Amino acid sequence: MLSNRKKYKTLDDAMDRWRDYMVSMGFGYKLGIDLPGEKRGLIPNAEFYDNAFGRWNPLSVISISIGQGEINLTPLQIANLGAIIANRGYYYAPHVVRKIQGVQLKQKYLKRHKVMGTPQAFNEVVAGMVSSAHGGTCAHAVHPGYTLAGKTGTAQNRGKDHSVFMGFAPVESPKIAIAVYVENGGFGAVYGVPIGSLMMEQYINGKLTPHDEAQAVSIQNRHISYSFKRKMTLSDSLRLDSIKRVTHIKDSLRLVRERQNIEAKQRANQLKAERDAKEKEKRQQMLNDPIIKDDEEIRIKTEKEDKNKDKDRDQTNSVKKKDKENRRTDDKK
Repeated sequence: MLSNRKKYKTLDDAMDRWRDYMVSMGFGYKLGIDLPGEKRGLIPNAEFYDNAFGRWNPLSVISISIGQGEINLTPLQIANLGAIIANRGYYYAPHVVRKIQGVQLKQKYLKRHKVMGTPQAFNEVVAGMVSSAHGGTCAHAVHPGYTLAGKTGTAQNRGKDHSVFMGFAPVESPKIAIAVYVENGGFGAVYGVPIGSLMMEQYINGKLTPHDEAQAVSIQNRHISYSFKRKMTLSDSLRLDSIKRVTHIKDSLRLVRERQNIEAKQRANQLKAERDAKEKEKRQQMLNDPIIKDDEEIRIKTEKEDKNKDKDRDQTNSVKKKDKENRRTDDKK
């Protein structure tokens, strides 16, 4: 994808397009669960690598193709990815409270979020996860009476690796998606798969089979040893440097955002102060200016009354003149 110049003009365009896919699936930002303390994780973009490396190419970031490198995801986001795959391309914001009597849930928990990716692509992923449960790294997953889809993971660590599992069931009509992380648990198949599959079985069937109950007790009685610590290798050192670099970049970006927010707030306060000053000056000017009322209707009415008075005066004079002439005529007779 990053090297495809027929589809993407530049490396930055390809990188940012990949990030768009990741963000649409809920990575890199908080999902908005109704619990405090949620983390957003990190999905890098082209600008991130420009700041980190200056000049870079697809080989510089090849580790992100398997979820390593600068990618940071939370277990909740991984579980939500399982729900997205189970739904073949959409999810609802995770929430603990399903229903409150007499109160409707917030709209954000009822809204369906459609992600980028074709139905064909999701069907291919589901088929791969089902085959993993049949004969791959998830082969020891229990799923009595239904079909399970799963994916294991082994998160590398300086000490013992972390055991990871993500899956959903039933495949045909999904009811549950789950993510399991066991620190220092080793391979995903050692702890992640059995714990995750047992939890799904309990949720779907409401109980465990006698055999699976015995397995659950066996897992409860296990103890993870932390005594072995290998020396730091060159790979560990490079990974640690990468983590430090990412942390430094994140802190720098946070400081930039904080400074931008402060400057924006100062500009907003300055604009508000200027508007308030103008309004105050305008009100003061209105108080100082004389109030002049020029009622056009009253003026017109007055003019009409004056005309009517003049007309009445002319009529009165005309009558008087006529009476005077009549009297003169009578005197002559």
